[in-house]
Amino acid sequence: MLSMPRNQISGTLPEEVGRAASLITLDLRSNVIEGTLPPTISSLGQTLKKLEMGENKFSGSLPRELGDLTELEELGLFNNHFSGEIPINLAALKLLKSLYLDSNELESTIPPSMSSLTSLVDLRLRDNKLKGTIPPGLSALENLEVLYLDDCDLTGTIPYQLSKLRNLEELHLHKNELQGTLSPSLFTLDRLTQLYVDHNHLQGSIPDEIGGLRSIEQIYLYENALTGSIPSSLSELGSLERFRVEYNMLSWALPYDLGNNLRLEYLSVNANNIHGQLPDSMAKMINLKTFHFSGNSIRGKVSEEMCKLTEDNLVEMTADCKDDEPDVECSCCSECF
Repeated sequence: MLSMPRNQISGTLPEEVGRAASLITLDLRSNVIEGTLPPTISSLGQTLKKLEMGENKFSGSLPRELGDLTELEELGLFNNHFSGEIPINLAALKLLKSLYLDSNELESTIPPSMSSLTSLVDLRLRDNKLKGTIPPGLSALENLEVLYLDDCDLTGTIPYQLSKLRNLEELHLHKNELQGTLSPSLFTLDRLTQLYVDHNHLQGSIPDEIGGLRSIEQIYLYENALTGSIPSSLSELGSLERFRVEYNMLSWALPYDLGNNLRLEYLSVNANNIHGQLPDSMAKMINLKTFHFSGNSIRGKVSEEMCKLTEDNLVEMTADCKDDEPDVECSCCSECF
């Protein structure tokens, strides 16, 4: 084992690293090592299980010889300056459980061959310059629990086949150029705790099947072009803590039983076309800390019961309560627009 993270090690990684026979772990993350990753690292293929080089200053392309490390279970090359393509040879790493290539300058498409990495539990490609679409074949990664493809330049639609990832807990697809609608099948992932698809170009309605996300804690749908209403099935999500749908084109009234989301801490529906009044049930939301509902067609008075929440956890509530004749009469809002 060679483990020396966070030691301010500088310089380059020598080609002689390939002579370290029988090495099981090579962990040099969080240093200031620069230069390229030498192809000679492939000589460690018979024994190396963990290769951690994240948070350094490596540059250049990822060597195709990484595919020779067939015993590898963990590969971390995140937060460097690697560029070029993701080597298709990585598909040979059949034992790989975690692959962290995030926060680099990779410019290729996501290789369809990644679907052969069926041992993967955690796949992070976020914060790169990746092009093209999300390969539907990723649905073959049946052990996957974490999938981060956010902050890239991915296009196309969200493949409905991702609903086959029954062990998925965190799905981050935000800050891309994704289009199309939200497939109802996506909301059958009952182990999902985080769903981030904000900052895209998604259209259509929020499916009623959203109530199927039994373990969900955070749903981010904001800054898209979603229409229709917020489904009443949202009230069935007993673990929901954060729900953001601001800057869409949603309409209708807020669900009358929205207050059944008793664990909700952050609720943002501003900048839509939601109308009506705030549901009386919201006065039950004792854990609510932030509520933004300005920029809508919501009218009426915020009830005294709702205002009582500001005496406890509700510290930020914004509404259209400015001017002499405001749309919303609110004596307890933290900010009026």
